[in-house]
Amino acid sequence: MASRQKRTSGVKVDQPWLRKRTGTRIPSRVGVLKHAVSLVGNTTKETGIDGNLEILLQAPSFLELLWSPRPTIGISANSSSTNTDIAYAGLTWEWNPWSNLILDFSLGIAVHNGELKFDPSVAFPANAGRHREFGCRWLFRESFEAGWLFAKRHTATIMWSHYSHGGLCD
Repeated sequence: MASRQKRTSGVKVDQPWLRKRTGTRIPSRVGVLKHAVSLVGNTTKETGIDGNLEILLQAPSFLELLWSPRPTIGISANSSSTNTDIAYAGLTWEWNPWSNLILDFSLGIAVHNGELKFDPSVAFPANAGRHREFGCRWLFRESFEAGWLFAKRHTATIMWSHYSHGGLCD
């Protein structure tokens, strides 16, 4: 099992959930995402491909109490100018259960430029059925990512992210 050893006050602490980082580079992730994929059925309301950029910062020492998650900022921009773009920030927990397997979990907030609600007084809204109604401009965001480390510092991953207002908006 790959693990990272850390010394705190002369005590050796094993932290297998941390990925070993070397150098002073700020890790970034660049990817292509399928926009608005439904896990149940085929209810995709928005189409297109998203370009995704994510930057992971080093975990500050005060986050050791929470197993050292890394502050994360990112953006997903859709290839269609009429679909939703999202910017997000949060914390990412990384785990390497085996030397090349990578598992990540993120939790944070997001802001988007998509539809909030459709006007119920309009019988046939132009965008009805083609756009999601988020209800709030600010949303909670969680994501899961699994991947494989190759060439010492590159990864190929698959990611699922979810955005929700958690019932705080109508």
